[in-house]
Amino acid sequence: MSLRLHLGCGTVYLEEFVNIDSIGKYIDYGRDFSVHCDDSIDYQKTYATSEFEANKTVLSSYYKNDLKESMKANKVVIVDSIDDITELKKLKESGIGNGMVDEIVSVQVLEQIEEHKLFPTLTLWNELLHKDGSMLVSVPDARETVTYIYECYDCLNVNKDREALIWGFRLLYGSRQNRHVSWFDENKLKALLLEAGFSRIDKSVEIKHDYPALVVRCYK
Repeated sequence: MSLRLHLGCGTVYLEEFVNIDSIGKYIDYGRDFSVHCDDSIDYQKTYATSEFEANKTVLSSYYKNDLKESMKANKVVIVDSIDDITELKKLKESGIGNGMVDEIVSVQVLEQIEEHKLFPTLTLWNELLHKDGSMLVSVPDARETVTYIYECYDCLNVNKDREALIWGFRLLYGSRQNRHVSWFDENKLKALLLEAGFSRIDKSVEIKHDYPALVVRCYK
């Protein structure tokens, strides 16, 4: 069985992945993943079926709603494992070591990790992948977002949509719950991934965003 990790899953629960975040409700356990085994946790069903159905999806339909609609929905985080994705101590304690992971997916997460933690985090993720493994990463495109904000200022000069400007700053700085502390353009993201040990980085269209974003699939 392949082992696929969805790191920083938030309110998106990917089927056929181990969904990991720092907070959340535990899913009902029935799947055979060693990462799920933790004697200190009561793995009983702790969420409503409607909550799980709202989160559940597959990679090809990662976002079932656009960002604004998802924010209004006020969905809960449902996880397979609670862990700090910059260290993944629980994952390693469960017996998952270097070279044992087939695929990693991390969508709109790296911008919430402090700059000094980015390199060690990406290096850790790279080490977990086996030699034929890959990682799909998506981050906000800071350069394009700033361009969008400047365009909104032009709108304000002719008394147009003020909400668009507010939305632009929301995209740049995140929310109170998911504050952005790192920013990326294409060159910075590529340089970080190469420094962390990835050998090939391809632009990807696997995940669609309704706001400026960089999406790449990188290989060990």
